[in-house]
Amino acid sequence: MLHAQLADPKDVVGRLIAIEALGKRKDKTSVDKLKEALNEDRFYGVRQAASQALRSIGTEAAFDALRTSARQPDARARRQVVTDIGSFYKPEALAALKKSLAGEKNPAVRAAAIKALAGFGDAGAAGLIRKALASNSYRHELGDAAVTALRKQDDPAGVEILLKTLRDDAGKFTSRGYGSGMRALAYLARNEEDKSQVRRFLLGRLNHLNPRIRLVAIESLGNLGDPKAIAALAKFAAGGENSPDRKYAEAAIEKLRAARKPVDDFKNLRKEVTELRKANEKLGKQVEDLEKRFESTARPEERK
Repeated sequence: MLHAQLADPKDVVGRLIAIEALGKRKDKTSVDKLKEALNEDRFYGVRQAASQALRSIGTEAAFDALRTSARQPDARARRQVVTDIGSFYKPEALAALKKSLAGEKNPAVRAAAIKALAGFGDAGAAGLIRKALASNSYRHELGDAAVTALRKQDDPAGVEILLKTLRDDAGKFTSRGYGSGMRALAYLARNEEDKSQVRRFLLGRLNHLNPRIRLVAIESLGNLGDPKAIAALAKFAAGGENSPDRKYAEAAIEKLRAARKPVDDFKNLRKEVTELRKANEKLGKQVEDLEKRFESTARPEERK
């Protein structure tokens, strides 16, 4: 029944329903039928669905079906296959991604491969991500993909190269892409002991003429987790009641204060107590001085 439905060239919806059902099976026949649909169906949407179904099955046979079907005539189907291959943690998957990048011309498919390189812990893959970050492409699509890959890897080693790219190549990014870069930068540096460079970079974007970048800078300072940014954010939190800057700044400040370590709060409390003790001692001395002055100016009969 499902096989006949999958073979009906006049019923696209029926073929999609059949693929969804076959994707819940793991037998060889189902994998073979899905591979056949992936390579022979006339509609790219059915091919995409077949690729996703094979990924859902996740067996060695399903992976091999994807790997041997990477040469799709439609770029949309090709991108889906690359994405699904890259979601496997296998040396063969990494090799397939590198092969795709070596011969692929379509930037959307290349971007999918770059994103999928994250997580393999391979020096060659890391080099390809860095190369994409510095490359030139329409609307910097490959650079955006590299930013996504760096964030997925969650390796603080990426902070330096991403910071340099955002400083030197800002003009390559769209405002959305640049915002994604700032978010990724704050995310990667969030657990670093020294956050001063990233904090200063983000603070330098608080007065950006593009409101989208300004708001992302405020948001990213909250995600960075550096309380030293609170004083600057407080100025934006004092803005107009309906100001987006104020809303974002208040949220960032709240996040920074909530993330303070208990030991930091204890240090702050101890500092406040010490300052209060000093103030009390100073006040006591002032009162004592006033009493002495009063006694020295009092009339003799008042002293008796």
